[in-house]
Formats: sequence, C-alpha cells, structure tokens
Amino acid sequence: MGKIEEQKFIPVEVMKKMGVSGPYSVPLTITTDAQGNVISVELTPNQDLSDDTAYLELVQVAKNIVWNVGNIGVEKATTVLVSFEFSLQ
Repeated sequence: MGKIEEQKFIPVEVMKKMGVSGPYSVPLTITTDAQGNVISVELTPNQDLSDDTAYLELVQVAKNIVWNVGNIGVEKATTVLVSFEFSLQ
C-alpha cells in the first residue's frame, strides 16, 4: 500500500474548485489478481456519491492513482479498502 501513499496528490485545478470545502474522504475498493496487479477500482458500495463537482473529480483522481500504481505488492488475489483523504491545508 506504500506505493499508493506515495502517489497521493491533489491537482491544483481541483484545489482551486474546492475553495473552503472538504475534507473529502474517498473510500475505494481495490481488487487484485494473484500477482498483486490491480484489476478493479470502485467507489466503496453504499458511499453517497455527492453531486459536488470537486468530490467527483477527487474520486476520479483517487481511481487514477490506483490504476497508475498498477501493482500494490500483494502476493495473492485480494480485495482491500483504501480511504483517500483530501483536504486543503
């Protein structure tokens, strides 16, 4: 999971849209194959999908981070929950 932590960032254009909003938590369910390759990234079921444009963009940013990492370093097929915390500081 360290690979994902290293990739977390908030694009400047999204930060500008957020203004004073947030913090945002984006809980993703990540499924891998037996070699640790990411095969599925979804917003955790039952998560309210806000109509807030910034939130929707952060969901996509979080998904892209996971896909860009590609392999999370596990040695068996697994499903994990990773919560991305986005906020302005």
